[in-house]
Amino acid sequence: MKRRLLTLSVLVLLAAWPLRADVAPFPSWRLAANGTITRAVQAGSTVYFGGSFTKVGRGLQAFALRLDPATLSPSSLAGCARRNGELLAGPYVDYPSGLTDGDGPFVLPATAMLTRVGADCRLDRRFHVDLPPGVSIADADEVVELGARVYFNAYVSSYPPSRFDVYVVEGDGVTGAITNAWYMGEGSGMRIAGVAGGRIFVKDFITAGGFTLSWFDPILGQVQRVRPLPDEWSLEHVGEVIVTRRYENGRVRLSAFSAATLDPLQQWPAVYEDTTPLPVIASGGGRLFLTGSNVTIDGVAAPGLVAFDATSGARLGGFSTPSWLNDPGNQVWRMATSGSRLLVFGDFASGAPRDQAAALDAATGALDPWTWPYAGAPPTPLAGQLYFSQITAADRVPRQYLAAVDASGAVLPWSVTPAPPSAVTAIALDPATGWLYAAWRGAVRRFAVGNPSAEDAAWGLDVDAAGTPYALALTPNTLYATGDFVSARDRGAATLVAREGGAAVTTGGGLTAWRPMLVGSCLYIPRPPVYRPCISDIVPAAGRIVLHGRVIRLQAPSEPARSLMAVDAATGALDGFLPPVTTAVTGVAPDGAGLLAVAATPAPALVRVDASGAAIVTGLPTLTGLAVHSGRVYVDVERDLASGVPTSNPKTWSDPVGLSDGVVDITDWHGDIAPIAPRAPTSLSASVRGSRVTLQWSPAPGDFAPFAPAPPGGTAAMSHVILASLTPGGPPVATVDTNSPDTTWSIDAPAGTFWLRVAGRNQFGTGAPSGEVAVQVIPGPPERPSDTRAVVSGGVVRIEWQALPRGWPATGYLLDAGTAPGLSNLGTLPVSGMSFQAAVPSGRYYVRVRAVNATGASLPGDEVVVDVP
Repeated sequence: MKRRLLTLSVLVLLAAWPLRADVAPFPSWRLAANGTITRAVQAGSTVYFGGSFTKVGRGLQAFALRLDPATLSPSSLAGCARRNGELLAGPYVDYPSGLTDGDGPFVLPATAMLTRVGADCRLDRRFHVDLPPGVSIADADEVVELGARVYFNAYVSSYPPSRFDVYVVEGDGVTGAITNAWYMGEGSGMRIAGVAGGRIFVKDFITAGGFTLSWFDPILGQVQRVRPLPDEWSLEHVGEVIVTRRYENGRVRLSAFSAATLDPLQQWPAVYEDTTPLPVIASGGGRLFLTGSNVTIDGVAAPGLVAFDATSGARLGGFSTPSWLNDPGNQVWRMATSGSRLLVFGDFASGAPRDQAAALDAATGALDPWTWPYAGAPPTPLAGQLYFSQITAADRVPRQYLAAVDASGAVLPWSVTPAPPSAVTAIALDPATGWLYAAWRGAVRRFAVGNPSAEDAAWGLDVDAAGTPYALALTPNTLYATGDFVSARDRGAATLVAREGGAAVTTGGGLTAWRPMLVGSCLYIPRPPVYRPCISDIVPAAGRIVLHGRVIRLQAPSEPARSLMAVDAATGALDGFLPPVTTAVTGVAPDGAGLLAVAATPAPALVRVDASGAAIVTGLPTLTGLAVHSGRVYVDVERDLASGVPTSNPKTWSDPVGLSDGVVDITDWHGDIAPIAPRAPTSLSASVRGSRVTLQWSPAPGDFAPFAPAPPGGTAAMSHVILASLTPGGPPVATVDTNSPDTTWSIDAPAGTFWLRVAGRNQFGTGAPSGEVAVQVIPGPPERPSDTRAVVSGGVVRIEWQALPRGWPATGYLLDAGTAPGLSNLGTLPVSGMSFQAAVPSGRYYVRVRAVNATGASLPGDEVVVDVP
């Protein structure tokens, strides 16, 4: 009876957790593409979208995936590390607040600046780097590993005076405890660049356009400056060779250096390439591979993929680049070597034999039969394997830069002919006339949305050849465009005229006098410098044009940048509708005679602006995106458009804009979903590790496509309910809502035998439960302690450790001490808390901590070495 009451109390407490109101019940289907989707618009039950893709299709639920580069076999991973729901690739994560994985929140001290994701894509709960207040870590991407230590740059800045002190910090590779720190100087330009051949490479900036290639010696704590490179401005690759790039005679030249000596490779040919996109380089097995835009070698045009001998720099004569990789429509994201294979990941042009990933023979370039049935982001190397955040793609079909899907997510036969010559950067739709306006580098054109589609050959806007419109807005008679361009003309006009950063053309054809004169390109640092359009959105509101982004006018260069600015719809002159807005604004939308915005006021809020001024509609928990649809405003949750009060519906509408990973959630692009609960989940399984019970299951067939009427499917689950019984098929003694659409769930349970089922739940109700699984939880020793640390002050030693947030609780601890690793010849001391302090004679001690309870002792935690002077 006591066990029954304990079980019931634990599960009832969990069941009291509130149902999340911000989880959409319809990740009903997802759109998968082999490139980027930048903008989407809706007309009835059809969604039109544009981007850099060449293939699109309907996908399934998102998941994390690990690809073994040796076998090329994928394995799906559960419980992966996340921040605000987004998967973390790792391996290192800076400013690690708000992290979770399958074991729940990762609780770290406020001083933690760095943590790590393990090869299982979960957080390494032993590792975190704590830094004092005022000390910042430079960049998690610059953390390197050598031996049993990690190394990274840290900054200490003080204002005033304007000091900027740079350090190289060494940490323990298991716990992250700081073991050393070396001062590099005030304003030092030294940065860690990588590890190769057992050495840490650094680049020490010496001028605005150059650096010194150096080694850092962790024994001496000094930088050994070896190779001054006053003309180099970027280090592209650290591996078997080191590759840099510099401007030379109006072009970009790649240079190579030996990783062993830092001497230039004398046989390395004269390799030049265009400045964008940046080259992709991989090395391994004595070979170096390079892809780039318009590469030339010793003055001869090179194919899209080039192979070199990594020692001599000589071209590998036996390597033949596959002809399809020479297509200028290819964009390679990443390459990796694996034994005799070269793996190439990218956005391959239409007609290529692979969608996003190909394996080539590293010696010959021959195509390997391996195929990759997924779509999504490029891989991240992690612990010798490749890690993805992707979705399975289904029914992918060729669609170049513009496409349309129906309410079920199926790709429509609508296809633009001829296809735009480059990636689509913006679209706008006029439902009244059936014209879809699309922008790309150098032009804006329009296409009929009927089937078959056709381009309007008589209408268009041209900008200078190097320019690109990035945002479009349509009024009844005029199309407005902003972007990175300095001149424009009506299609077919003889000459370009000045239109800095903004231009407008009538829907009947003809460039207007609208001339806001905007800075079109903004520089975003860090590495490498990335240029982005300053204006992210244009919104017609209350008879004027509102610009959103980092808005800078060329007429007043001394004026601070604004996040919102209103200009006259006819001339582009500054309009007084808005005050100078400089606070953060994350979303804008027209609202009758005014404007809606999500802005910092300074607290996050939904704000309405009209002729009478600005008023806060409602406060928000955080700065979010903004969309208005069918009389509702969508921010953190669905809200009433007039009052800002949350409705009873969850947030189910989104506008995929600016997405860069090829994976797009399109939710609630529909009007006729069947209001039914989810079907029963399938394939329920359970595993027990100590007190930790983990359930896994699969959604029912049909739940991925709820637009199809029942049968065959139900509406997708927005969360899942766990039903617990104490007898087979017995009545539930408790129910627990997981508050998540995930299909993995874990909990620490008391001792006993339980029969568990799972049911899907959404706004229409809870569906039928799955089949039943039995689990038996047997008491056992605690998990071993973690994060053991020792501090010596004089002759006093203080040792601290942490209990893992899972497993059976400890009632005490045993402190084992010895004179050599693994020994306990100095004795075992019982300790009641999670710290020990005592005066200790001089000497070196090897200390481990074990957790104990009534059933026994755990394995020892990590051993620490204590040196007492």
